[in-house]
Amino acid sequence: MLLWAFPVLAETAEETGSIFLVAKKDMLDPNFREAVVLVRPAPEGAIGVIVNRPTDIPLSKLFPDNPALEKSNDNLYVGGPVYPLALVFMFRSDEQPKQSLRMAGDVYLSFSLDLLQELLASAQPPRHLKVYAGHSGWGSGQLQNEIKRGGWYVVPADAGMIFDMEPEKIWPELIKRATTRTVHDYNGKTLVVGGSACPCITIGSTQTGKSRAKRCFCDFRGKRREFDTDQTAARCRRVA
Repeated sequence: MLLWAFPVLAETAEETGSIFLVAKKDMLDPNFREAVVLVRPAPEGAIGVIVNRPTDIPLSKLFPDNPALEKSNDNLYVGGPVYPLALVFMFRSDEQPKQSLRMAGDVYLSFSLDLLQELLASAQPPRHLKVYAGHSGWGSGQLQNEIKRGGWYVVPADAGMIFDMEPEKIWPELIKRATTRTVHDYNGKTLVVGGSACPCITIGSTQTGKSRAKRCFCDFRGKRREFDTDQTAARCRRVA
């Protein structure tokens, strides 16, 4: 039997940007192997849901008396190991309803069955809706320690991937983004290069002591940084 849980969802005075946690290929925890978790960090911990683990249970079967779901092709998802028999849902909305927590942009999380029924019964149901069994959670400092131990890649959250991309494609795509560098040459041309080394494209030379340096711009994990290296170095070192 699936139940409804009601943890306290409260906005903090200073919102912390949500992130995707992307499990590395050597993740040992079976709860998160090849998982992508949308996470909202907070000073007291973090809360989130796995966004790429659908079940074979249709929402129309889960809510058989709801006509809004009769033609839906959406299935129930596994949201995480915390309260695995309790339901939580995520949706997009122009305005934040009560009993919900803003996760990213116009994406909200809620544990309220009353709110779900209200949304489905409204004249304009939510544009996107995902329902999860269980959720993911971390106590104060726990998530930071897991990231430091190297089990996760951290990338910016992307609402479009949650609602528009096929779930089996999300983890491979984010692994690719997290492990790929793009290098821009002087004319702005973008070269995508795999691996951890940063092959510089020379856009100018600067004198650094007795050696001359190449300079390049590398986009890594969505952030543009300026690097330089001497002519024999295998990697760039960050200078800006």
